[in-house]
Amino acid sequence: MEPQTASRLSLVAPGAELWLDYLTEADELWLTELLAECGRHTGRKVVNLREHLADPLALLAPKHKWRAAVQVLLRLLPEPPRREPAPREVRAQLFRSAAACQDRRAEVVARVAGGFGVGSHELERSLFADLAGERAIGVVPADLTAARLALRVNQELVDGHLKRAHLVLVTSSEPGHALVRRARQLGLICVARASGEAGAARLEISGPFALFRKTERYGRALASLLAYAARAQDFELCATCETRDRGRCTLRITGASPIFADSAPLAFDSRARTRLLRDLSKLAPNLQLVAEPLPIPVGDELLFPDFQLVDPREPVPYRFELVGFWTRPHLTRRLAQLGSTERYVLCVDQARGCGEDDAPQDPRVLRYQGRLRAADVLARLRA
Repeated sequence: MEPQTASRLSLVAPGAELWLDYLTEADELWLTELLAECGRHTGRKVVNLREHLADPLALLAPKHKWRAAVQVLLRLLPEPPRREPAPREVRAQLFRSAAACQDRRAEVVARVAGGFGVGSHELERSLFADLAGERAIGVVPADLTAARLALRVNQELVDGHLKRAHLVLVTSSEPGHALVRRARQLGLICVARASGEAGAARLEISGPFALFRKTERYGRALASLLAYAARAQDFELCATCETRDRGRCTLRITGASPIFADSAPLAFDSRARTRLLRDLSKLAPNLQLVAEPLPIPVGDELLFPDFQLVDPREPVPYRFELVGFWTRPHLTRRLAQLGSTERYVLCVDQARGCGEDDAPQDPRVLRYQGRLRAADVLARLRA
């Protein structure tokens, strides 16, 4: 959703709390007509549909909600099945043919079209079909109802503000360990604090506006965590967001907020992590490998190692934490928490740094680029 549209669907209440003008059941009538209009444009170009939907229909749809719904819907509409010839290949053949002779354009197009076995008109249509506005519109998915579209618009409205957040606090009735591990799988820079309930934790997450680099990727990861946390009925997210014209405001999201949430969490498939653990088992069969060991309390915080290696001859295990996005202050603070502990290693991907400074020079920091190899882990363990 464009920032201007998200801003127009927001209101700052007294106390600098950000209120969002969500789409509700009252908007489903004009949303149904919007979906019908898209259905009537199946097969036509996206640019034609945009021009047709430039103004709200005669159903008195709120202008800013209408624009937000159109922006989201155009991204949800599928493309029709790919057709030959491929646009890039068509352009290449046309340019080569035109450069090799002095024929008129129509003659060049007809000759190239004959080579592809299609008509000139069909070749012209496919010439720029891979561009965003020129692509054809597929059939509206049967499960894309007005109610579902409203929830998706609301979700993108929230996501737009979260991408401008400095700090995000998340509490949930779901056992905190699952939520924390999900946040760490997504690579978010977060601090987990033990909550009053057994097995629960409160998350303090750095927002994209607190970072210097990779803010767009980080913002998408943060939005993904919201969709995961929203499955719980009793959860609350409190974000300090930077608005474009009203300064810092507080955004609160609860389980009652009308945002889209999957009925079941998506499984997180980290092939790199799976491959690393498999290689460790092969290269060091004498060491006991434990994936996702119990969290370690440090003061009122909890540390979550991703795996540990246990040598049967030694009582203290070696713990390794796969750090996601990071900044130097974040790593320095974590190392200070560890104190003199030497058997807790932070595995840092240098490509995921979100600040201007490099990672600290410390024996407990294992640097790598792109992929962490089992041999590097074992070499650090022996050292």
